[in-house]
Amino acid sequence: MEKSFLPGGGWIGAKIYKRYMAYPESPQELADWARRADALWAESGSMADLAEADIAAMDG
Repeated sequence: MEKSFLPGGGWIGAKIYKRYMAYPESPQELADWARRADALWAESGSMADLAEADIAAMDG
């Protein structure tokens, strides 16, 4: 699956939003919450890499 923040890949933005809306109220839940949030960010890829790919596609 191609990683993207744009149409076709907007699902990751919704997942990240949902994760941040579920920020834990207690410190005991923070480690698990952070682990899941980090996994989502890793799944989304780098915005810099996506921008470079977009520029290359425009030049190509």
